[in-house]
Amino acid sequence: MKTNQRIGIFALVGVANTLFDYILFMIFANFFNNALASVVSATFAMVVAFFLHKKFTWGDRKTSRTSMIQFLVVTASVMWGLRTLLIWGLTEASVGFMAPLYGFAHFILRFLPYDFVVRTGIFAIATLATLTVNYILYNKVIFRSQKEESNAGPRPDAAK
Repeated sequence: MKTNQRIGIFALVGVANTLFDYILFMIFANFFNNALASVVSATFAMVVAFFLHKKFTWGDRKTSRTSMIQFLVVTASVMWGLRTLLIWGLTEASVGFMAPLYGFAHFILRFLPYDFVVRTGIFAIATLATLTVNYILYNKVIFRSQKEESNAGPRPDAAK
C-alpha cells in the first residue's frame, strides 16, 4: 500500500476513533477532572483503535500477539502519558496565557457554552500531537513492513 493511501486510511480510522474518544471524554469530564477523563476515554479508545488499524490501516501487514502488546504499550504511553500531560498543561494554560484564545473561540462560537469550547479546544490540540506520534510509532514499530521485519529478524510469535 502506498504511503499516501495508508496515511489517508489512518486519518479516517483516526477520525472515527477520535470521535468515539471525544464523546467518552466529554461524558467523563462531567464526572472527573479533564486529565482523568482523558485517561478513561483513551483506555476505551485504544482497544478499539488496535482492531480498526489492524483491519484497515495495516491490514496488508502481518500481526501477532507481540504486535498487540506493543500497540497497547505504545498507545498507553502516548495516550496516558503524553496526552494526559498535554491536556493537563493546556487546561492550566486555559486560565493563563491561552485564555484570550479560548475567549476568542467562544466569541465566535458564542452559542456554545464556554466550558465546552475550552474542553474541545484542549482535546483537539492534544489529539493532533498524539495522532502524529502514534502514526510514526505504529508504522515503524508495531505494523512494520515485511522489509523492515526481515532486517530486524523474525518475531518469536509471528504467524507462519
